[in-house]
Amino acid sequence: MLHAQRSCRGVQMIDCVSKIAIIFSVIGVICMYFISILSFPPLVPLGEVHIHEGSVVRVRGFIDDIGITRAGNAILTLVNCSDSIKIFVYDAKRSFDLRRGDEVEVEGTVVFRGDYEILTTIERIRRVEESACIVFSVSQIASEPLKFMGRRIRVSGFVCRLYKRALYLCDNSSGVGMLRVIKQEEKEISVGERVDVEGYLTYDPEGMRYEFIATSFVR
Repeated sequence: MLHAQRSCRGVQMIDCVSKIAIIFSVIGVICMYFISILSFPPLVPLGEVHIHEGSVVRVRGFIDDIGITRAGNAILTLVNCSDSIKIFVYDAKRSFDLRRGDEVEVEGTVVFRGDYEILTTIERIRRVEESACIVFSVSQIASEPLKFMGRRIRVSGFVCRLYKRALYLCDNSSGVGMLRVIKQEEKEISVGERVDVEGYLTYDPEGMRYEFIATSFVR
């Protein structure tokens, strides 16, 4: 009888210890969750990156330019409306699958090296939205060019002027409202022809004008 009572007390003690361990485990998970929330870098507008020098931040924007150094690092130009920032990506050649027009979120450290830039690695860059070629008209782009800066889109219109390395698109064959399109390759296109052009919008400071960099043509 006494042996049975001791066995029962032993089982109850083990159950009690197990419950306490579970409770502490749950508390630990909850604490780790709140710590991760508190330590998550803030999302900062591109125009305010300079006031966070030395801090880890998150930024979001469209990739407007990509450059690869001899050492295998990447230099991205991130744009959002009229603001832009350079992103220095260490050892990007390992798994670099980003392209112009992609919307990305970047986590990194703000530094000043002649200009403000963000230092990061490819693992800390998250593609928010892969560049999708949504069709827009020339007038839509002309009315709000900053809205389309850096985005990969498709423009539909008529060829109203044609040169060796560039052409001008219009909404109709009358030539009202024109968008300058830079051709990356030679294409057999005629004036008056209707085409869809895939690419991204950029700004030429020397010519003081917006230009659409074509990556492909769709008839």
